[in-house]
Amino acid sequence: MLLRAAACEQMRGKEDESLNRTEKEEVVTRVREKFAEAKIGVLTGYRGMSVAEMTELRKKLRAVSVEYRVIKNNLAKIASDGTPMEPLREHFSGPTAIALSYDDVVAPAKVLNDAVKDFKNLEILAGTMDGNLLDKDEIVRIASLPSRDELLSMFLRVLQAPVTGFATVLSAPLRDLAGVLNAVKEQKAA
Repeated sequence: MLLRAAACEQMRGKEDESLNRTEKEEVVTRVREKFAEAKIGVLTGYRGMSVAEMTELRKKLRAVSVEYRVIKNNLAKIASDGTPMEPLREHFSGPTAIALSYDDVVAPAKVLNDAVKDFKNLEILAGTMDGNLLDKDEIVRIASLPSRDELLSMFLRVLQAPVTGFATVLSAPLRDLAGVLNAVKEQKAA
């Protein structure tokens, strides 16, 4: 029992040494690539969340093509240099995870904003979009925007409106002619 406690104490002291230098460099390179590709990153605090809650949150984010990762803060700070995620550097402290989206900038904000209501220990800390730092309130505002698919359908409706109006205008004389002919027919029948 005493030996196990000593081993645990040694492990806690060597937490940062669990990866050797080359492994850390590989992690930083992969994370830097992801940070460079991401259109939006939302940093969250997850202290107190259970494994089941984290798994459920990851599923919700994965469903909208958002990657959710826990990365060592020191490695995240190094990886963020020269990327759009660099403004988050000062926020990488304590237990944090980052949601990255490569397509839709609204999706991570929507899912995380809804998840904060479901998981009391989840907290939105900050975010970045196009290299600009976003605070919690700005992320909540982004969450209220329509998603990419909703915006595309609105755009298509706007594009179809002139065509629909033009078709209505073209069909109006024929409709009016049919009405006049029908009135003449009824008048002669009477």
